[in-house]
Amino acid sequence: MATFKRYQRSISAIEQVNLFLTRTGRKVFTPQEINQWLTENRMSWGFAQTTPIYKLVERLINHQLIRAVEIQFPENKKLLRYLFGNTSVYEIAVSFHAKSYISHFSAMHLLGLTTQVPKTIYVTNELSKKIESNNDLTQSAIDLAFAKPQRRAVNIAVYEDYQIVLLNGKYSGRAGVTTQLDPNTGYSYTGLERTLIDAAVRPNYSGGTFMVLDAYRQALTQDVSINKLLALLNNLSFIYPYQQAIGFYLERAGFQGKQLNALRDKISSFDFYLDYQLVNPAYSKEWKLYYPKEM
Repeated sequence: MATFKRYQRSISAIEQVNLFLTRTGRKVFTPQEINQWLTENRMSWGFAQTTPIYKLVERLINHQLIRAVEIQFPENKKLLRYLFGNTSVYEIAVSFHAKSYISHFSAMHLLGLTTQVPKTIYVTNELSKKIESNNDLTQSAIDLAFAKPQRRAVNIAVYEDYQIVLLNGKYSGRAGVTTQLDPNTGYSYTGLERTLIDAAVRPNYSGGTFMVLDAYRQALTQDVSINKLLALLNNLSFIYPYQQAIGFYLERAGFQGKQLNALRDKISSFDFYLDYQLVNPAYSKEWKLYYPKEM
């Protein structure tokens, strides 16, 4: 009889934990979070005070309420996460840094800008705000930078058959990012206009220049706001003249609106490049831009 009562209390406790986790609206938790919640609520949930926390965690796993997964990072570093219910890889990806968000090719997929289903997930964590350098840009500096390979992220995690690429992004105050976690998905991601900008800035994280051009074509069918794109571009204050690349993409995608004039007015005195390490590129006099001649 005593054993049956303990069993009843255990089931009741599990149900209360299930209700608590459901109310959080989240699906991915750190060990520290699970331990804190169990410590703070174990009495009210009906768990014995003498049971070690790790034993309570094992009980939740045995009842299939949560499951533990290890995410592999470089140099054999591993991070433990506890998953609750049906969990997407995107929710896991944003769990490594607070306020991080899905970006680049992954955001293109979420927004329907590409039909490809990526196995590489890009997630951006913004750096702290810094004082911008007043160093004057020169043509020789641009030429030298874009003659080299574009820098690639090295902090890459592996989860099942996915790679999660962790990017350190320039501080923007999350401009153009969904303002809060979507209650139906559990992660934030860049909106349509911000995604187009990021893709033009980092084509190697966005499927390459031809995939970026296809994304711009798709965006035109989704009523992209060029005014919003221009406002975001001004807010981001890039040193390089990415407005020339964005204007080129928009025009090649078929956009003919008057807002292109706003981008033309921002064309710098410098020649720019659509991508790094272009071989025998073509040149657009209108946008002062080198681009792949196949395009």
